[in-house]
Amino acid sequence: MNQIHQILSNLPTNDVNLYIEMSNAAINNGDREEGVRWLAKGLSKARELQNEEKENEICTLLLLLL
Repeated sequence: MNQIHQILSNLPTNDVNLYIEMSNAAINNGDREEGVRWLAKGLSKARELQNEEKENEICTLLLLLL
């Protein structure tokens, strides 16, 4: 998982769904903190893109994790 994280963290992407998918993968592998970090990055990207729908979705996912 660390190799994937390193590769993707260096690739700029505007696909907010990718951050959600990476969060799900981290959580499924037992790394909840990593999942939260991916969601935080996704939230930042959604705000940058002014994508209110994804912003709300990620906020909901974060609330469920906390």
